[in-house]
Amino acid sequence: MDKRILGLVTARGGSERIPKKSIALLAGHPMMAYVLDAMKRARSVNRIIVDTDDEEMAAVGRENGGEIPYLRPKELAQDSTGHVPVLKHALEFLKEKEGYWPDAVVLVQPTSPLVVPRHIDDTVALLFESGVDSVETVFKAPTVFHPYNLRVIDEKGFTRFLMPEERAQAAKAGKRPPVYVIGTVYAFRPDNLWKYGTIQGEKSKSVIIDRASGIDVDEPLDLAIAEAILVKGLDK
Repeated sequence: MDKRILGLVTARGGSERIPKKSIALLAGHPMMAYVLDAMKRARSVNRIIVDTDDEEMAAVGRENGGEIPYLRPKELAQDSTGHVPVLKHALEFLKEKEGYWPDAVVLVQPTSPLVVPRHIDDTVALLFESGVDSVETVFKAPTVFHPYNLRVIDEKGFTRFLMPEERAQAAKAGKRPPVYVIGTVYAFRPDNLWKYGTIQGEKSKSVIIDRASGIDVDEPLDLAIAEAILVKGLDK
């Protein structure tokens, strides 16, 4: 593909549930190393940058094939910092310092160690084939997490369904609409960040992936699940 495709891995140093989460060991290797390996094996990505505020994570990034052209400013590495300002900073830095502007950005979190190279390539291909603003991977939500099965607890402590009317209608019809959970890969046009103020933009499509590939490590249980899958083996 004769286009500039930037692979970006955002790895903030601070984390609450798992210290240094992005480089926590997973089957003997830093978690981020799996993501960088998938990026390197994806045919569509021709540049890989690790965006981090942390020197230790930067070192792991370099050791595993990622560029570290800058360290993220501390003000953009807070718990409350969203992705848009972080991505804007990265792209503005590259444009100002190098005159580099990608045709598309592929964002993968360092907490997505089971990301599959072909899923990266599929999102990039669909982005340009369809002409949409962004493409993201998704997997079908397990039945237990379907919105019609979710409950809320009110201020009096009573439990009720989140969407009781829709649940009842689906029961009468004998089926419920499938819903999807965001996966591991976001491929988007960089102008979205300024034009729409979002990664997704106005028109977005999805590549449906398997549930295992879409795992995101947020807490110790997720880390254990990801390691079990890696040890058992996953077809990538």
